Amino acid sequence: MLHNHHGFSLVEVVASIVLLGIILLSFGQLIIQSNSTALANNDKLVVIHLVDATLERLKIENHIVKEAYEKTEPQSGTSPCWKDINLTNYSLSQINVNETNYIVTACITEESASVLNLGLVNVLVEIEDEHGKRKSDIEGFVKL
Repeated sequence: MLHNHHGFSLVEVVASIVLLGIILLSFGQLIIQSNSTALANNDKLVVIHLVDATLERLKIENHIVKEAYEKTEPQSGTSPCWKDINLTNYSLSQINVNETNYIVTACITEESASVLNLGLVNVLVEIEDEHGKRKSDIEGFVKL
């Protein structure tokens, strides 16, 4: 007498559920990790665009840099900044993006005589988050 069994045994069902669970957990971790990486990259892109946009605005509105060059006293110390640029009067010192406040600072760095003869000054723009963590900086030449 032959018995023809159709279906799966309990051991086979449990083993397949365990394997399926391991596979789904692996994909879940992958999705969580890729999401956190995407958020970090988004923050970096925002900061890079903000610092670049600030430098470009200083190039267009060069009177801000010229005013700092003519009126601000030179700094002493080891900082790369030679003269500070006041961005507060031009609504550039604090920018809110994606519910995060970014503090932007700019200064004129020490430049060589040959660059000054061309009417250019080297400007350093730095950005940090609201917790004081430095995020990015960029340097560029601005015409006086």
